[in-house]
This record gives sequence, C-alpha cells and structure tokens, in this order.
Amino acid sequence: MLSLEKIVEVQRMLDAGDLSHRAIAKLAGVSRQTVDHLAAGRRRLTERLEGEEMEASRPSSRCPTCGGRVFEPCVYCRTIAYLVELRKEQDRNNRPAATPPRKRPRPENRPIERRAA
Repeated sequence: MLSLEKIVEVQRMLDAGDLSHRAIAKLAGVSRQTVDHLAAGRRRLTERLEGEEMEASRPSSRCPTCGGRVFEPCVYCRTIAYLVELRKEQDRNNRPAATPPRKRPRPENRPIERRAA
C-alpha cells in the first residue's frame, strides 16, 4: 500500500507537468500504472491507519431468495426478476393475434365419397 507521502509527492510532480509519467514513477519509486491512475483520478488520495479495518456502511445479511451473503437489496435476485419480467413482456408482445385453431377433420368425420357407377 502506498503511503500518503508518496501519493502527495507523485501528485505534486504531476501538477508541475515537467516530467513524463515514466520519469515520475522512477523518481518516486512506484509503478507507472500507479502514476497513470493518480493522474486519471482513478486512485483515491486517502490512506488507512495501521491496523484499521474497513467498515461496511451497512450490515450484510442472507438473501431470502438466493441465500447469498449480500448487502440488501440483492442485486442478483433483482436482476433475475427483471429478466424474467422482460421475457414475459416479450412473449406477450410476440404472440400472434388470438385466432381460433383450425380444426382438422377426423377420419370418421369425413364425408364418404360415393362413386357413380
């Protein structure tokens, strides 16, 4: 994990704009990807204290539907429910118009053809 001092040093060099990302990485002793992430704002400028555990903002629980350990609401179950409803809607929209099925005459219901003698 990067120390706050390293992050501030890299950020200071980035703000100066005199050096390339590769040169900044070499001078600061960090990877070029770390410098790229800091420059793009994809890395936070915060640090955790030693031994401090990250706390969840809300407690996790078991999902009543899938049984997975999740932070409510369970995104997986909501996604599955959405997809099921979407499929039902598509089925309703793609059905042909309600027409009665054609009846096929059964062999015993066919009229008997009589031949003229």
